Amino acid sequence: MARFGLTEDSDEDEVLVQNGTHIPTETQVTKDQPAGKGKGRAASPPMQVDELVGATRRRRLKPTATALVEGEGGETRYAHEVRPRERKTSTSDEDEDEAAGRHPRRNGNSTTAPAPWPAQIGLEPHRIHVMQTSLFRMPEEQAAFTAGKQKIPSTSKLKPREHAEKLLNASAKLARKHSRGSEGGGDSMRVDKAERASFDDHSVDPEPYRPARKVARVQSGQSICVGQDGAYVDAGLAFGRSFRVSWGPDGQLARICGLSSSVVQIESIALVADDEDSGRERASRLLEAQIEHSTVELDDSAIPVAFPSRSLRFSTFATLFPQHDNSHEAQVWRQGVALFDPLQQPTSQYIPPTVKPRLVAIQRRTALAVWLSETVAPTIAATLRDNPSASSAQRSFIRLTGHQIEEAADAAAADGNPYLAMLISQAGGDTEFRTDLDTQLSIWTTEGSDRLISEAYRKCLAVLSGVTNVWRPLVSSANTQANEVNVVNGLDWKRAFGLALWYGAGSEGASGYEVALEQFEQTMGRDGAPIPLQWYKESQGAPVATASSSRGDLEEADALFELLRLAAAQIPLERAIYPRAFSPNSLDYRMTWHIYMLLSRAMRIKDFSDRHFIADDSELGSGAEGHSETADNITCAYAAQLEALGQLQKAVFVLLHLEDGHGRERAIKELLLRQAHILEPWQIVGLQSLSIPIEWIEAALGCLAQYEGRTFDAYEHFLKADEQRLAHILAVNDLAPDAVIRDDLALLQGLFQPFNPQVVDDWSFRGKLFLDYVDATERIPKLIAATSRQDAVADASDALELSRLKNTVPQLIRALPDVFKDRSDPRQKAALSVMLSGLLLLFDSLKTKSGVQPEFDVDLVDEATRLRHIHNAAYNRFIQSVSVAA
Repeated sequence: MARFGLTEDSDEDEVLVQNGTHIPTETQVTKDQPAGKGKGRAASPPMQVDELVGATRRRRLKPTATALVEGEGGETRYAHEVRPRERKTSTSDEDEDEAAGRHPRRNGNSTTAPAPWPAQIGLEPHRIHVMQTSLFRMPEEQAAFTAGKQKIPSTSKLKPREHAEKLLNASAKLARKHSRGSEGGGDSMRVDKAERASFDDHSVDPEPYRPARKVARVQSGQSICVGQDGAYVDAGLAFGRSFRVSWGPDGQLARICGLSSSVVQIESIALVADDEDSGRERASRLLEAQIEHSTVELDDSAIPVAFPSRSLRFSTFATLFPQHDNSHEAQVWRQGVALFDPLQQPTSQYIPPTVKPRLVAIQRRTALAVWLSETVAPTIAATLRDNPSASSAQRSFIRLTGHQIEEAADAAAADGNPYLAMLISQAGGDTEFRTDLDTQLSIWTTEGSDRLISEAYRKCLAVLSGVTNVWRPLVSSANTQANEVNVVNGLDWKRAFGLALWYGAGSEGASGYEVALEQFEQTMGRDGAPIPLQWYKESQGAPVATASSSRGDLEEADALFELLRLAAAQIPLERAIYPRAFSPNSLDYRMTWHIYMLLSRAMRIKDFSDRHFIADDSELGSGAEGHSETADNITCAYAAQLEALGQLQKAVFVLLHLEDGHGRERAIKELLLRQAHILEPWQIVGLQSLSIPIEWIEAALGCLAQYEGRTFDAYEHFLKADEQRLAHILAVNDLAPDAVIRDDLALLQGLFQPFNPQVVDDWSFRGKLFLDYVDATERIPKLIAATSRQDAVADASDALELSRLKNTVPQLIRALPDVFKDRSDPRQKAALSVMLSGLLLLFDSLKTKSGVQPEFDVDLVDEATRLRHIHNAAYNRFIQSVSVAA
């Protein structure tokens, strides 16, 4: 703490001395204040350190030898160490005070005090002063801090955040008020809390004080709720934590019905868009094709895993649909053939390596153009059928939107318009041809003759000139909007994209389809241009274009458009194959899973962004596939969908593609456990063809048998499944009591012989006791008869075995009550009584000479056995006493 000394003077009041500085008393400070400034300490202004050092009094005390004084250079030292010239300076200051009418107090004691102990041990006064001022508070600081605490409201009335701000503000005021600012001063080494960024950051509220609650666990039988189930006002509130809303088997969902939390409704959620029969047929068609192109192996942990063949392609699934099938699913597989399936590479040796990528891009663009023309052909036919009175120019334009060049030219020529037919026959021409057509449209607009030409005719010329959205004249005028030619108004997105692919920039084949896709995306949603909505929304009459639609805010699009963007490397795989792109049901993962398997596992050209590592089979083997959580989620979702459709074998096949071995084993076992009630022999054969271990199937059948109360069947299934722990529990608790009561020792011995003592828990204290019981019951009477015969020579092995069994019987009597612990089960209670009665009878027949009786609960045996055992014990003690006395 700061050093405080008290000096005495017979004529004046006591004055505090702090570090050699004389502090004026309260009365004297009040006298030095100007008039009208208040009275007492409360009205005095805050005093700084320099004011305390230079404070004047009528009489200044001479510092003692242990006081700290300020030298000429501003450093603080002990008074006895100050040089004479410094003392002279101090004396001159006192003279100046006397000349000004101020009389400092003097110390009458002129005797020099001995050196203090800090000086004797070599401590520097300046260093001590710095440490004191840095670590301890001054009296005025303590007073200001106390006043600040009184101004801060109670924390119980403030929020945690407001309380923290009050404390920080008070600390900042104290730091500003008492900062010294002098070099080498103690407070100059302090860091002002207001300057620290961490104190200014109030983004995290202080944690409120929460006292720990002491909760004692109560046994269910001692709970106050026992027998009061009907007294709950809100059962949903009481059992909410135990019965959360969740999924059940076969797509069932348990949820709260209405506003009442006490009513739970269980409903089945559709996992396919169509009826279950159609969904089952579509899934079977794709899965059967994939099973044929997959191999099932055992990984390093002997867990089966499935791998798709590297020869699996989009064409494998596209050939499953006939040519006249124009469904959306068939279009997806055919588009995948054009976008991702390998193309026939040029084999000429004279083609430079730099030219081959361009040739591949042209081939890919050509394949896509052919697919798109075939896809929109039914739409073109339906449009012509719906407009029988259309002019030749209108029919030609409709044909052009489907890239039916020959039919469009024939339609124009058949109506007596050879000039249009000649222009259509040159569709996709060079740049000069397109420039000429654009110039012709501009001339018609400038001369005003465009009003005399039909809009369909001008649309044909605009399309042939390379316009894929709206043609506008080069020179704007008041009638510019009227002179515009909109070629995409009323088209679906596939035909609008086709205009960019067939007639737009780069359609002459110098580049791939990416240029056409970029051009379509730039115009998408503008000037009536369609946006690629999902196929089921278009069929429901959803608007094909909106003023606010654009490439950026298009969250969901048709799967065909998403696959185009995926092939152009614009979006990741998970963004392209989400379920709603293929089906109106967001839980239908059928197409999502199959396309993922194709692109990621079979063809190795696309993958999910969260996969950690992908290795080629040639480097690390077929098992080094990395791990993707998204892939496993999609696999589990598709397996659940197949399970709800009743396709157990195919659901197991899908789960075989899980990437983590332990997760794969657990998922398949749980699936078999849920569907064990529908397992038929032919299904078991099918599961074994997928390399599913028979032990997994037997374990599921064992759990089903145990649930249905078929204990012995469950015991046998568990043994076949190598689940010896479960089988041992059933044998001890359920099967052994029945065998003991029936006195079927052969059955009892057969129940426990198949077990491996190294696998079963507590074998020596449970299952082995039954084998020992059978051994003792069968062998002891035979051994007694063999050893008691007078005409036969005693066999040493029989005597040794009998001696061993004499020790075994008391151990069994003590250990068996711990095996049958369930006293509420009458079978276990009866079996224990039978076993103890038989063992006591054997013990009495052995006539042991030790005199030690086995310890057991007399209430566990019948009264006759109890009395017989007491009689035999008393008789044996009597015989032993007679033998000792003799």
